[in-house]
Amino acid sequence: DTDSDIANHAREIYLQAGRSHAMPPANVSQITDKERALLVAWFEGAGR
Repeated sequence: DTDSDIANHAREIYLQAGRSHAMPPANVSQITDKERALLVAWFEGAGR
């Protein structure tokens, strides 16, 4: 993914990975709660 791709999909990343834990499916990448919290802080810190 490029920086542009991430910026264009920031809200979806925030909702699906940060808030709902729906992504990644079955947590195949083994994202931790700390990493999810970083996603939330990143999105909310951007003033979105």
